[in-house]
Amino acid sequence: PCDAEAVKWNFDRWRDESNEWRFGRTFEYYTHEFGEDYAIVDTKAIDETTFQFTLANPSAVVLYKLPLSTFGIASPKAIQEQGDTYGTPAGSAVGTGPFKFVEWVPDDKIVLERNPDWWGEGPKLDRLIFRSIPDNSARLAELLAGTVHQADLAQTDMDTAAADPNIYTIVQPSMGVGYIAFQQCTEPFGDEKVRWAIAHAINRQALVDTFYTDRDVLAEGFQPPAILGHNPDLPDIEYDPDKAKQLLAEAGYPDGFKTEFWYIPVIRGYFPDSKAIAEAIAVDLAKVGIEVELKTEDWGAYLEHRNVGQFPMWMLGWGSDNGDPDNFIGWHFIHPVGEPKEEDCYDNDELAQLLIDGAREPDIAKREEIYKQAEQIVHDDMPRLPIAWPAGQAFFRNEVKGREPVVFRSWYEKTWIEEAE
Repeated sequence: PCDAEAVKWNFDRWRDESNEWRFGRTFEYYTHEFGEDYAIVDTKAIDETTFQFTLANPSAVVLYKLPLSTFGIASPKAIQEQGDTYGTPAGSAVGTGPFKFVEWVPDDKIVLERNPDWWGEGPKLDRLIFRSIPDNSARLAELLAGTVHQADLAQTDMDTAAADPNIYTIVQPSMGVGYIAFQQCTEPFGDEKVRWAIAHAINRQALVDTFYTDRDVLAEGFQPPAILGHNPDLPDIEYDPDKAKQLLAEAGYPDGFKTEFWYIPVIRGYFPDSKAIAEAIAVDLAKVGIEVELKTEDWGAYLEHRNVGQFPMWMLGWGSDNGDPDNFIGWHFIHPVGEPKEEDCYDNDELAQLLIDGAREPDIAKREEIYKQAEQIVHDDMPRLPIAWPAGQAFFRNEVKGREPVVFRSWYEKTWIEEAE
């Protein structure tokens, strides 16, 4: 049963590194969202349906964090029975959702079936199959042929799908950003003038026009307009190669410099063709004297090496998990005052304190002003150069009914298939 004891068992598993049921997993997301400042220091099952936890410090964002799927409550019994195979292809996953886990075939599919004992109304589908189709063209072909009902598509394939009368599109406001980041403990990126020189050297609008869809837009700041605290009054980041050269000269690099530029090895909405975009950026930078060596590696290694500060300059992006700025600008820049992250060495105590205050302030209007100030600081310091705000786009066959453009919800429990006669 999903009772208070089960909830406490899950929280204790996440928060205690010595818990015997962690099986060596790091629970990185939990550690970040409930780190030292917002650590959960005590948990109690008050009665069968009441769970209580105590935070180390006040938090205005805890209720935005808890609904994340990361903190879904799993069956203690199933975990104890399956051990370290739980949540892997060799085991299963047991929760309280509208669908039950059936099987996971790596690199092929995950199969779910209707949960007749679900507490809600529905679901209407008897079976739900998530297929892995890595090739973009193959994924598009299956959607066009009707062998799949829904597909995530690369930007280059979206116009083709949208033009098909048998397919409809659900568009949501952007909840993400693609950006270029700088390791400020690696010279010359500790110099703000160098970072701004790069910002002026890259024709970001040309990148958006060439590689993105007409629903994706040039990022005018780090946070897109749909996120609380977006600052619409930030000055433009102008494409100005002459200004870039001037700033490089002022920083002591009149002839430019050489560096590595790492690009992501995967396709993402925020960088739909990462290699080609990186190549275009390299051309722009070469025009002002900055010679970059393009590099990449396996995705898992890429994320790890970026996290420990091994890249001097790199490409990455972010998609909001819950729509709150603490999970956007806060995720990237919040840190204890005076202790910059190893990832980028960006150290601005005023920004750090603003983000700490924003996560504790319960008044929405005051929070908005705090995050607008934070946006201004990030813009001025240029620790990240935002490139694009990709729109949220989902493609469905016409026979898929009941879909709603609800953000942060799968909505499959409301969906059904109406086959053509």
